[in-house]
Amino acid sequence: MQKAETLTIFYLLQNKENVGKTIREIASAASVSVGAVHNTLTDLTNRGFIVDDGKTRLLRKRQSLIDHWTHGYAETLKPKLLISRFTFLSLAVREHWQSIHLPETMCWGGEPAAALLDGHILPERWDIYTADNADALE
Repeated sequence: MQKAETLTIFYLLQNKENVGKTIREIASAASVSVGAVHNTLTDLTNRGFIVDDGKTRLLRKRQSLIDHWTHGYAETLKPKLLISRFTFLSLAVREHWQSIHLPETMCWGGEPAAALLDGHILPERWDIYTADNADALE
C-alpha cells in the first residue's frame, strides 16, 4: 500500500461522512493529491469497500477496511515515523515511566498509551509520537 492510499483510507475511516465528500475535499483533508484520492477510491470501489452509484458514495465492510489499513500503516507509514531511539537512564525511571511529563507536542503511543488507558498492560516498548525533532526529547 502506498503512503497516499494509507492516508486517504485513514481519513475515510475517521468519519463515515468523509467518503461522501468531493475528491478535492478528501485530498485536501488527507494532504494527498487529487489523483491519489481518485486512484484510492477507484481501488476501494473495485474491491467492494465503497459503493458508488454516481451520486453518493457509501463505505462498506468497515472492519475489513480497518484491517487492510492496519497492515498498510505497519508496512508503509510507521517505519518512516521513527526519528530516533532512546533508552531510560535507570531502571527506577523505567519503572515509574507514568510520572514522566511529556511536552504538549508529544504523546505516548503503542503499549504505554494502552497501559494508561487500560491500567493492566505492562509496556515492553515505549513509543512517543511528536511533530518535534529528536533534539526536543533530550
